[in-house]
Amino acid sequence: MIRIVPQRQIDFYCGAKATSCYVGDSDTGTLTVPAGRSLVVAAVLRHEYAHHIDATYDLTLTDGTSNHAVGWWRARKIDQRLRRGEVAGTTRRGWERSIREIFAEDFMRLHTNAPYRIRWIGRPDGNVLDALRRDVLRAMPTYA
Repeated sequence: MIRIVPQRQIDFYCGAKATSCYVGDSDTGTLTVPAGRSLVVAAVLRHEYAHHIDATYDLTLTDGTSNHAVGWWRARKIDQRLRRGEVAGTTRRGWERSIREIFAEDFMRLHTNAPYRIRWIGRPDGNVLDALRRDVLRAMPTYA
Protein backbone atom coordinates (compact mmCIF):
# COMPACT_ATOMS: atom_id res chain seq x y z
CA MET A 1 0.00 0.00 0.00
CA ILE A 2 1.14 3.55 -0.66
CA ARG A 3 0.09 6.20 1.86
CA ILE A 4 0.42 9.80 0.70
CA VAL A 5 0.11 12.29 3.53
CA PRO A 6 0.70 16.00 4.12
CA GLN A 7 4.34 16.68 5.02
CA ARG A 8 3.36 17.62 8.59
CA GLN A 9 2.03 14.06 9.17
CA ILE A 10 5.24 12.23 8.17
CA ASP A 11 6.55 12.37 11.77
CA PHE A 12 3.34 10.70 12.99
CA TYR A 13 3.62 7.78 10.56
CA CYS A 14 7.39 7.50 10.20
CA GLY A 15 9.01 9.02 13.27
CA ALA A 16 10.88 12.21 14.01
CA LYS A 17 13.27 13.48 11.34
CA ALA A 18 12.04 10.99 8.71
CA THR A 19 11.27 12.16 5.19
CA SER A 20 9.27 9.00 4.39
CA CYS A 21 9.19 5.34 5.43
CA TYR A 22 8.44 1.74 4.54
CA VAL A 23 6.95 -0.40 7.30
CA GLY A 24 6.06 -4.06 7.05
CA ASP A 25 7.02 -6.85 4.73
CA SER A 26 6.26 -7.86 1.16
CA ASP A 27 2.67 -8.81 2.07
CA THR A 28 1.76 -6.02 4.48
CA GLY A 29 4.22 -3.27 3.61
CA THR A 30 3.17 0.34 3.50
CA LEU A 31 5.13 3.13 1.85
CA THR A 32 4.41 6.49 3.44
CA VAL A 33 5.50 9.53 1.45
CA PRO A 34 4.70 13.23 1.58
CA ALA A 35 2.17 14.68 -0.83
CA GLY A 36 3.48 16.93 -3.56
CA ARG A 37 5.05 17.13 -6.96
CA SER A 38 8.76 17.62 -6.73
CA LEU A 39 12.07 15.91 -7.30
CA VAL A 40 12.27 15.27 -3.54
CA VAL A 41 8.90 13.49 -3.46
CA ALA A 42 9.84 11.44 -6.52
CA ALA A 43 13.16 10.49 -4.91
CA VAL A 44 11.69 9.43 -1.55
CA LEU A 45 8.99 7.39 -3.31
CA ARG A 46 11.68 5.52 -5.25
CA HIS A 47 13.77 5.09 -2.10
CA GLU A 48 10.83 3.56 -0.22
CA TYR A 49 9.86 1.40 -3.20
CA ALA A 50 13.39 -0.02 -3.08
CA HIS A 51 12.67 -1.17 0.49
CA HIS A 52 9.56 -2.95 -0.79
CA ILE A 53 11.58 -4.65 -3.54
CA ASP A 54 14.20 -5.62 -0.97
CA ALA A 55 11.55 -7.02 1.40
CA THR A 56 9.88 -8.95 -1.41
CA TYR A 57 13.00 -10.44 -3.00
CA ASP A 58 15.43 -10.55 -0.03
CA LEU A 59 18.05 -8.56 -1.91
CA THR A 60 20.15 -7.41 1.04
CA LEU A 61 20.03 -10.27 3.56
CA THR A 62 23.29 -10.30 5.49
CA ASP A 63 23.03 -13.65 7.26
CA GLY A 64 24.51 -15.62 4.38
CA THR A 65 21.29 -17.47 3.54
CA SER A 66 20.43 -15.39 0.50
CA ASN A 67 21.79 -12.40 -1.27
CA HIS A 68 20.31 -11.87 -4.69
CA ALA A 69 21.99 -8.48 -5.11
CA VAL A 70 25.42 -10.09 -5.54
CA GLY A 71 26.60 -7.73 -8.27
CA TRP A 72 25.58 -4.64 -6.32
CA TRP A 73 26.99 -6.21 -3.12
CA ARG A 74 30.37 -6.68 -4.84
CA ALA A 75 30.36 -3.30 -6.57
CA ARG A 76 29.67 -1.54 -3.25
CA LYS A 77 32.22 -3.80 -1.44
CA ILE A 78 29.64 -4.62 1.23
CA ASP A 79 31.51 -7.69 2.56
CA GLN A 80 34.64 -5.63 3.17
CA ARG A 81 32.61 -2.82 4.73
CA LEU A 82 30.85 -5.32 7.03
CA ARG A 83 34.18 -6.77 8.20
CA ARG A 84 35.50 -3.27 8.94
CA GLY A 85 32.31 -2.35 10.78
CA GLU A 86 31.47 0.46 8.36
CA VAL A 87 27.98 -0.93 7.62
CA ALA A 88 25.41 -3.10 9.36
CA GLY A 89 22.31 -5.09 8.53
CA THR A 90 20.28 -2.78 10.78
CA THR A 91 20.31 0.91 11.63
CA ARG A 92 22.18 0.31 14.90
CA ARG A 93 25.22 2.17 13.52
CA GLY A 94 22.99 4.93 12.14
CA TRP A 95 20.65 5.31 9.18
CA GLU A 96 23.46 6.08 6.76
CA ARG A 97 25.37 2.89 7.73
CA SER A 98 22.50 0.47 7.06
CA ILE A 99 23.01 -1.80 4.07
CA ARG A 100 19.31 -1.56 3.28
CA GLU A 101 19.43 2.24 3.27
CA ILE A 102 22.48 2.30 1.01
CA PHE A 103 20.66 -0.10 -1.33
CA ALA A 104 17.55 2.12 -1.31
CA GLU A 105 19.55 5.30 -1.96
CA ASP A 106 21.40 3.59 -4.81
CA PHE A 107 18.08 2.42 -6.28
CA MET A 108 16.77 5.98 -6.02
CA ARG A 109 19.84 7.22 -7.95
CA LEU A 110 19.25 4.57 -10.59
CA HIS A 111 15.97 6.34 -11.40
CA THR A 112 16.48 10.00 -10.57
CA ASN A 113 19.18 12.60 -10.26
CA ALA A 114 18.04 13.69 -6.79
CA PRO A 115 20.68 14.45 -4.18
CA TYR A 116 22.29 11.37 -2.67
CA ARG A 117 21.87 11.53 1.10
CA ILE A 118 24.62 9.16 2.27
CA ARG A 119 27.72 11.28 2.04
CA TRP A 120 30.32 8.99 3.64
CA ILE A 121 30.04 6.31 0.94
CA GLY A 122 29.50 8.62 -2.02
CA ARG A 123 27.06 8.44 -4.87
CA PRO A 124 27.00 5.18 -6.81
CA ASP A 125 29.07 5.22 -9.98
CA GLY A 126 28.04 3.63 -13.28
CA ASN A 127 29.47 0.25 -12.25
CA VAL A 128 27.36 0.16 -9.07
CA LEU A 129 24.22 1.29 -10.91
CA ASP A 130 24.70 -1.27 -13.70
CA ALA A 131 25.18 -4.05 -11.14
CA LEU A 132 22.09 -2.92 -9.23
CA ARG A 133 20.00 -2.83 -12.40
CA ARG A 134 21.10 -6.37 -13.34
CA ASP A 135 20.39 -7.70 -9.84
CA VAL A 136 16.92 -6.18 -9.69
CA LEU A 137 16.09 -7.48 -13.18
CA ARG A 138 17.31 -10.96 -12.22
CA ALA A 139 15.24 -10.92 -8.99
CA MET A 140 12.09 -9.56 -10.57
CA PRO A 141 12.13 -10.07 -14.34
CA THR A 142 8.85 -8.19 -14.79
CA TYR A 143 10.59 -5.02 -13.58
CA ALA A 144 11.88 -4.24 -17.07
